[in-house]
This record gives sequence, C-alpha cells and structure tokens, in this order.
Amino acid sequence: MIRVDPRIEPLLAQMANDPRLPKEAESSIRQALSESPYLSSLLGNAIEKGHIGSIAVSHGQNNGGHFQDGKNGSAGTLNISAAAFSEFTGAQRIDYITEVLGHETMHGVLAEHRTQALAEFAKTMGNRMQEAHENREGQVDLTGPTRVYLDSTREDEALSEISGMRAL
Repeated sequence: MIRVDPRIEPLLAQMANDPRLPKEAESSIRQALSESPYLSSLLGNAIEKGHIGSIAVSHGQNNGGHFQDGKNGSAGTLNISAAAFSEFTGAQRIDYITEVLGHETMHGVLAEHRTQALAEFAKTMGNRMQEAHENREGQVDLTGPTRVYLDSTREDEALSEISGMRAL
C-alpha cells in the first residue's frame, strides 16, 4: 500500500468502506497522490481546514468528478466518477485521476467563496426587485448583479482548471 499524507488517510479509509468501490480505486488514488506533491499538499490542507470531509466514487454521473458542498457548514465531498476506473488504465488512469482530484479539490477550497457570491447575488437581486416594486418600475435591469455573479462562477471554474493542470 502506498502511503500518503496522514491528513488524507482517514478519508481513504472511509472511502474503502463503500461496497460499490471499483477495484483498484483506492490504490489508483493513492498513486495519484504520491506522484503529485502539489495535489497531496492541496488536498491535505483542504482537509485540515475543513473544506473537504470525504472522498467518494460517484456512479451514473456524466462527468469526471464533482464537488458536493457540505450541509450546514460541514465539510464537502470530493467525488470521482466510477468511469475513471473502468475507462482508463495504467498511467492514463493515474493522470486522469490526478487532474480530477486537483480540479475538484480546488472547488472544495473555494466553496465558501461560492456560497458568499451566491448570497450576495441573492441579496442584491432581492433588494433590486423590492426597490423596483416599491417604485412601480415596469422593468428591472439585473444585468450588473448577474454579471458579477457569473464572473465569480467563471473565476471558480478557471482556478479549478488551473489547479487540475498544476496537479498533473
């Protein structure tokens, strides 16, 4: 068994309890982590700071992976698609997993920023709609707040893409 950052070990142990875990999933993830110091450090720090609380394999998703925000302030879950373990082998699998882990880990790191951006968007939209109602406006231009929110989501995705590439 390949040893990884001790902060990551409990999440891998928890993941290993999944009865649907694909064969070689844990060993492939361990190899990806051991071959990418950036990824190992990023994920370890994200776990330590409470951004990521579990690693799981998702089934039936049409993506390489996804990050699921935690509920009520709890840490989120980093998901890797089961297809990563059936559609790829050898070095190609490890590279794929490395990129997905790097990408989704960054989504975990940025989860609080996404939550804040959405809350600010909702507040701004609500205030603007209330103002328009009070002033009996026939139309409301929400382009500005929508643009700000979309820019924040694009930044989140861009930083996650960069993180995935850095992990490789």
